[in-house]
Amino acid sequence: MPPPRRFDRAALSLGIGVPVLYFVTQGVVGLLTPGYSFRQQAASDLGVGESVRATFFNLGAISTGVLALAAAYGMAAAPRWSPVPMVRAGLTALAVASTGAAAIAAGVFPLPDPRHGGGPIGAGMFVIPLLMATLLWRTASLWARVYLGLNLALFLGCAAMLSGATPVDQVANGGLLQRLLAVTVFGAIGMGCAIVTVTRPGGRSAGSRYRARA
Repeated sequence: MPPPRRFDRAALSLGIGVPVLYFVTQGVVGLLTPGYSFRQQAASDLGVGESVRATFFNLGAISTGVLALAAAYGMAAAPRWSPVPMVRAGLTALAVASTGAAAIAAGVFPLPDPRHGGGPIGAGMFVIPLLMATLLWRTASLWARVYLGLNLALFLGCAAMLSGATPVDQVANGGLLQRLLAVTVFGAIGMGCAIVTVTRPGGRSAGSRYRARA
C-alpha cells in the first residue's frame, strides 16, 4: 500500500478535534449562561436567542460540523493506505458526514427553527458507535478495542434510558443523558480518527495483533 497522503492525515487530525470542540464550546457557553443546567437542559438551548453567547455556541456547532466532514473524508480515504475494509470505511464515513451535516444545521438554524439539527439528515450519528467498532476492531490495539466495546455498551445504555425503558427520570436528567450519548458519538469520531492515524501503512496499529480483513 502507498503511504498516506499529507491531506488524508490532516483530515483525520482535524477529526480528532471533533469531540474537543463540541464539549468545550458548550462547556464555556453553559458556564457563562446564568441559570443553565447541564443536567436538565439540552445543549441546543444554549444557541437560542441573539446574544453573543448564543452566537458563539452556534459558530462552535458549525465548526464542529466542518471538522466532522473533514473526518468523514479521512475515513473514506483510509483504505488506500491502511488495512481498514473499504466498504465499512465508506459506511462509517457516510455516518460521520451525516453527523457533521446535523451539527452544521444545528448552528445555522438554532431553536426553535424546525430545521434545527437537520432532521433525518443526522440519522447517521446513531450508528457511529457500532460502525466504528466493526471498522476498527481488527486493526486497533487492545486498549483501543476495550474503548470501542465500552463505548458501544454506553451508547446502548443511553439509548435504553432515553427510550424510557429504565427508571431514570428523562426530564430531570435530560441534559445529562444527551451529553452521555454525545460522548459515545462524537467521542467515537475523535477516537476513530486517532486509531486510523496511528495505523501503519499496509500494516497494523501499534499494539494490535490482528490484521483487518474485508
